[in-house]
Amino acid sequence: MDSPRIFNVEEAEADAGRLTKDIDIAVRREDLARIADAVESVGLEYRHVAGVDMLLQKGQRPGRRAVHMIFDGPDPNVGHTLQGIPVVPLADLVTMKLTSFRLKDEMHLKDLDEQKLITPEIEARLSPLFRERLGQVRARD
Repeated sequence: MDSPRIFNVEEAEADAGRLTKDIDIAVRREDLARIADAVESVGLEYRHVAGVDMLLQKGQRPGRRAVHMIFDGPDPNVGHTLQGIPVVPLADLVTMKLTSFRLKDEMHLKDLDEQKLITPEIEARLSPLFRERLGQVRARD
């Protein structure tokens, strides 16, 4: 009698084991060369495609499964911690969400706005494009 084959979820679907297909990280632009060198040892390569800097599995075509790099993002040395975990300042989080501006980011922004966490001070710091995007979020039901 043959024993049943046990499947790992990623054997059936490579992305099924991940909660998200892509990852966004904030990095300092001056670290780009070091990052590109460091990721080669784990099978990733740096690519700049359509204005987006990303890390991909070697030989993979750009798509949803990538590590997208956002430059000049929040300084990891600024902000505070929550239960020992560094927390991105709220204004920087809002900027990151408005940069990515995917449906899930819009929902996060809506949640923040409904709790009155997007203050007039944060809104005043936004670029015209980001203020327009925030307006789109607020206009949705």
